Amino acid sequence: LRTPLTSVKGYVEGLKDGIANTPEKQKRYLDTIYSSTCDMEKLLDELLTVSRLELGTIDLDLEPINITDFLDDCADEISLTLEKINFDFEYNNSCEKGVIVNLDTDRFSRVIQNIVSNSIKYTSPERKGKIVLSAQSYQKSVIISLSDNGIGLDTASIPRIFETFYRADKARSNVRDGSGIGLSVCKQIVELHGGRIWATGKENEGLTILISLER
Repeated sequence: LRTPLTSVKGYVEGLKDGIANTPEKQKRYLDTIYSSTCDMEKLLDELLTVSRLELGTIDLDLEPINITDFLDDCADEISLTLEKINFDFEYNNSCEKGVIVNLDTDRFSRVIQNIVSNSIKYTSPERKGKIVLSAQSYQKSVIISLSDNGIGLDTASIPRIFETFYRADKARSNVRDGSGIGLSVCKQIVELHGGRIWATGKENEGLTILISLER
């Protein structure tokens, strides 16, 4: 919270002191203030969600959902998001036809969005970003995976990325707006669905996050 708040305070002081003395500079200052307040709003929303999840005050609105239809919609949204930032996207769905999973679609869509957002934040400066969404159905489960080709993580950090507020040193030094909350929210929502979430990857080679759901 302090990071965006410090930004807002600094740019407001610049406006008050007349440092932004042209319309162009004033617009730039105001755009930065607006962006920082949006960051604060997002962070507060994440903190509220974490608090409600930990207190057990969130009830899922579960419905029987065709997993292919749900993932097709997710793929369309991800594709549009990544197209705007010049990322590549690949979608591979190997699920059998008609596979049904009980989902709260709003909550689970947030899981997918948080994972994609995490991948975008930790893109590698050495190559064009890419995200791959895959799914496979089994006799009693469906496994969904989201892979990226970003900066990855060292082996010791991978088991901890779903802890609230945890950020690996490399992430902390490279990312301005990472809060260490998004993946914690994912874990708690997936577990409320009776599922499991875990990660694999290597430093400088990207990260894959996998979700197993009962069918």
